[in-house]
Amino acid sequence: MKPSTLTTTCPSGSLVVVTGAHSFIATHIIDILLKSGFEVRGTVRSAEKASYIESVFHKRQPNAKFSAVVVEDMYLPKALDTALHGASGLVHAAFDLSMTPDFEYSYTRQVEGTKHIFESASNVPTLKRFVLTSAISACGSPKAGIKQHYTPEDWNNYSLAKAHEDTSPYKAEYGMLLYQAAKTTIEKNAQDFIIDRQPSFIYNAILPNINVGPIITTERPQGSGALMMGFFYSNDQVLAVLTNEDILPPQQIVDVRDTARLHVLALTEGDVQNERLISAAEDWTYNRGVEMLATFSPNGHELPQKIESLAGPAQTSDSSRSLELLERVGRSGWSPVVAAMRENCLGEVL
Repeated sequence: MKPSTLTTTCPSGSLVVVTGAHSFIATHIIDILLKSGFEVRGTVRSAEKASYIESVFHKRQPNAKFSAVVVEDMYLPKALDTALHGASGLVHAAFDLSMTPDFEYSYTRQVEGTKHIFESASNVPTLKRFVLTSAISACGSPKAGIKQHYTPEDWNNYSLAKAHEDTSPYKAEYGMLLYQAAKTTIEKNAQDFIIDRQPSFIYNAILPNINVGPIITTERPQGSGALMMGFFYSNDQVLAVLTNEDILPPQQIVDVRDTARLHVLALTEGDVQNERLISAAEDWTYNRGVEMLATFSPNGHELPQKIESLAGPAQTSDSSRSLELLERVGRSGWSPVVAAMRENCLGEVL
C-alpha cells in the first residue's frame, strides 16, 4: 500500500505506534505497515512478549523497522507518553477480550483507560492520525432470528442501557454485553473528545465483525484466530461459545487482512476523517462455519457437527465506504472468507 504524503496523514517512513502488538488484528496491521515502508513501534505488556513479537517480525521482514516497548498497564494516566514520542500515527488496537462478567473490570477500566490514551495522544505534537479499533457491536447488538441492518450512523444504545441495569457479576452472557457496551462508550467518548478538545490529529474508527485469517503469532494464537482454530479441532469450550446464540448470535465475518488494510487506509488517506469504517464481508452462523471447514478439511479429520435448530443469518451492514477505500489499494470487493478460514485453521502463514 502506498501511503499519502498529505500533511494531515502519516507520511511514508514515519513512525506509527500500534497498541496490543501481539493481538490477532494488530499483527496484520503491523505487517502491512512494515511492508508499506513505515517504522512501527508496538506496545506489549511484558519483556517476554516484547522479545517474542520482535523475533516474529524481524524474521518476517528482516529489513523493516519494528520495535516493541513494554507498557504494563496502558490504561494508567500517561502510560503511553514515552511510547508515543515522535509518532505520526497511533493505532489503538489493544482491548481486553476476556469478557469477564464484571462491570468494573470489563467496562469501567477500559472506558476510563482509553480516555487516558486520548489525553496522551493529544500531547504529541507530531501525531497526525489516531485510529481506534472498535467493533461492529458498537452499532448494535445482534439477536438470533431478528433481522438487523447496521450503518456507520447507528449506535448500540441497547447494550449501553442493559449493561448499567445490574452492575454485579453474573452469567457469561453479561461479559459479551459489557464488551459491546464498552466498545460503544469508547467510540462515543472519542467523538466527544474530538469535538470538545479539537486535537491536532485526525481520528477514525474501524468497526470489524468476526475476523479470520492466517495467524502470524503461531506460538501464541490470539482472539478470533484462536477461536477458529478451536472450532476446527472441536474444542469443547470453543464449541460451547459458538453454539450459544446468546453469546455469539448470527452475524458477519471478514478476512483479518481486509480489516488491517482499512486501518492503514484510515492512517494514510487524506479524505478519511472522523469516519467509522465497517469491516464485515459475509454471513456468519455456526452452521455456515461448519460448511466452510468441510471445504478444506483433510481426509479423516473429524469436524464439529451442524445443529439444525440454530437460527439462520440475521445481520447485514453498510460497508460501502470501506469497499470504496479498499478499491484504492487494488482490492475488488472483500477477500473470500472461506480461503481465510482455511489459512487460519491449517496454519498457513503467508
